Amino acid sequence: MTHPEELLAGYVDGTLTEAERAEVDAHLPTCDLCREELELAGAALAALATLQEESVPFGVTGPVLAEAGRRFERRRRVVWERFQWAAGLAAAAALVAVVALSLGRGDGDGLRAGAGGDAGVEAPAAEAEAALGAADAPGLERQPDVTYDEDGIRSLARDAAQAARVEDQDGGGPAAALASPDAALDCLRSSGAPVDEPTDLLVRLIQARYGGTPAFFAVLLEGPGAGQPPDHAVVWVVATEDCRILITASQRI
Repeated sequence: MTHPEELLAGYVDGTLTEAERAEVDAHLPTCDLCREELELAGAALAALATLQEESVPFGVTGPVLAEAGRRFERRRRVVWERFQWAAGLAAAAALVAVVALSLGRGDGDGLRAGAGGDAGVEAPAAEAEAALGAADAPGLERQPDVTYDEDGIRSLARDAAQAARVEDQDGGGPAAALASPDAALDCLRSSGAPVDEPTDLLVRLIQARYGGTPAFFAVLLEGPGAGQPPDHAVVWVVATEDCRILITASQRI
């Protein structure tokens, strides 16, 4: 028996043509397996529909989109197997529920640990855009003898927010040893940090340590866009070795 596997997902979400839907309708009365798959997918889709939308805190979307892109490219190379799409919908419903609950508890100012080794995401960009971003970026402050902890990361965010309030965003201070930002920017881009977002302003780049791990620090002023001014200072910390996100912190301006 031939199963119309490639049509089942469209059958559930209503995107099939009339001819395709008629083909599935003709097959279902003779196939218990396909009917079971449709029941699973329908239940998962119904669960997704009950979830409420939650606003996403600033600084979250960059790494999430980069990781989603990486996983999508990897999945495209995997052969489709039976039950994969139905099980995937069910898993997506559970994942979205967890994310919605987690984001709903945020208050806008906070500290978030990175995803560890799983967050080293490659996000290729056009050479012209990279060159433009490097030209506009501040110099890299090298602080080889400085080790930041969580309080230090929060302090960086507070300082950037205060500087934004008084319209003083030079950040580095006279003692900062500035170097080319290229390596730091490349690493931050590959982690998913939004260093090239047009709505965000990169005000400091630091090379130091976080908890003993060599790291790059990006201090950004992030805003909602649409011509609105920045309303958050966000610090992104990524490991210099593999560009995984170690921690982020945010402070309202």
